[in-house]
Amino acid sequence: VDAPKARKYLEAIHSSGESLLVLINDILDLSKIESGKLELHPDTVPLHGLVDSITLLFTQQAAEHNLDFEVEVAPDCPEYLVLDELRLRQVLLNLLSNAFKFTEKGGVTLRVAAVKDPLDAHHVGLSLAVQDTGRGVPKKKHKTIFLPFRQADSEGSESGTGLGLSICRQLVRLMHGEIELQSEPGAGSTFTVHLPKVEVAVPPDEPDSGPSGETNLDRLKPSKILVVDDNPFNRELAQGYLEASHHEVAEAVNGKEALEMVRRWRPDVVLMDIRMPVMDGREARERIKADPELQEIPIVAVTASSLLHHAGRLRRDFDGYIRKPFSRTELFAALAELLPRLEDAAVAEAIEAGEGGAPDADTAAWRELAAGLEGDAETRVPELVATMAMGDIAEFAEDLERRAAAAGCPPLAIYAEGLREQAGLFELSRVEETLGGFAALAQEIAGQAGAPTTPERPS
Repeated sequence: VDAPKARKYLEAIHSSGESLLVLINDILDLSKIESGKLELHPDTVPLHGLVDSITLLFTQQAAEHNLDFEVEVAPDCPEYLVLDELRLRQVLLNLLSNAFKFTEKGGVTLRVAAVKDPLDAHHVGLSLAVQDTGRGVPKKKHKTIFLPFRQADSEGSESGTGLGLSICRQLVRLMHGEIELQSEPGAGSTFTVHLPKVEVAVPPDEPDSGPSGETNLDRLKPSKILVVDDNPFNRELAQGYLEASHHEVAEAVNGKEALEMVRRWRPDVVLMDIRMPVMDGREARERIKADPELQEIPIVAVTASSLLHHAGRLRRDFDGYIRKPFSRTELFAALAELLPRLEDAAVAEAIEAGEGGAPDADTAAWRELAAGLEGDAETRVPELVATMAMGDIAEFAEDLERRAAAAGCPPLAIYAEGLREQAGLFELSRVEETLGGFAALAQEIAGQAGAPTTPERPS
C-alpha cells in the first residue's frame, strides 16, 4: 500500500475510533444520569477564565470554516461562581460544536449574562446563550430534539448520535436549570441555558508567601519533610530547595513506600505527589489518615493539574496544595501554613546565597541547554502560543524532558512534565500561562549556569 493511501486508511480508523469513544462516553453519561449515579462537584469557578478557554478552543475552528465567532460577557457578571466546571463546560462545548456543525455561513455567538436579585446578594440567575445562523429547527421538532438518539434533521448528511442534547438537558436539570430553544427553518437557532440560582463566590484564597515573597526556609521550625514522587527530577527539585536548610529530608517513590516511611520515620510534613504507580497519593493519604497514630501528620498534595474541580477537591482532602512546577517561594508558602515560624529575626540567611542554584550541575551542559532554550523562546514557543495545538505542545514538552534528562536539569524537567500533563488534559488557559513563563525559565537556567543571558525585550 502506498504511503498516502495508508495515511488515509489510518485517518479513517482513527476517526472511527474517536467517534466510537464519544458514543461510548455519551451512553455512559446518559446511563449514569438516568440511574441517578452521576454526581455534580460544585467548586469556585472563574467565569471569565472558563469562557476564555472555550473561546480559544473554537476561534481556530471558526477561522478554518470562514465563520464569525463572537463572545459577549455582560460586564455585571460576577467574577467567580460556584458551579461544576467540568459539566458546565461539557454543556457549552456540545452546544457550540452543534452550532458550528450546522452553520455554513454567517457565524456563532456566545452570550453570557447574569440576573441579580436585589433581595439576594449571594446568588444570581445565569444565562448562557449559543446563537447560530444555521439551517434552523422546525417547530414540531423543538421537543423531540432533546430526546436520546434523535436529531433535528434525520434526513441530512450530518453525522452524530443524537445523545448530546439529551445529555445537555439532563445535566442542566441536575444544576436546577433548563435549556430553551428558539428556532425556525432558515433563521438559525438559539439554545439558552438558564440557571436560576447560582451562588456567587469570593476569589479563592492563595497561600500567603509573605510581603516580600519570602523564601528562607530556615525561618520555619526545623522539621522532618518527606518528599514523595515517582519522578526523580521532582524529588531532586524539592531536595535542592531544602538541602541547604536546617530541615531533614527523606524520599519515597510511591504511596506504598511513603506509607512505610511515615510509619517508621514520623515526618512533620509530607509532600505527596498525586499520580504515582503502585499506590497513588490519594490512597496513601487515606491510609495515613486512617491510622490514629499518624492522622495528625499534615500532607500537602503536589500535582501538575490545575483543573478547578481537581484543585478544589485536593484542597478539601489534603492539608495543603501546591502545583508543579513550583518555585522556592511557593514551597515556602505551603510549608509556612503548616510549620511554626521561628521568632528570631536574626535567623541565618545563608540559604539565600544559594537560592535556585544547582551545586552539582554540569555547568557546560547547562550553558548549552540554556542557549537552545533561549532560541526556543524566540521562535518555537511563540508559534505554539499562536496555534495552541495541544499535540504539538505535548511533543515540545517531551522534547524538553529529554533535553532536561541529558543535561541533568531538574527545573526544566519539572516545567516540561507540568506542560505535558496540562496539554494532555487540554487545560488551554494553564498551557498558555505556562508557555508564557518559558522565556523567564530559560533566563533563570542560563543565570544558574553562569551563561550570559539575552535581555528581555520591552513589552
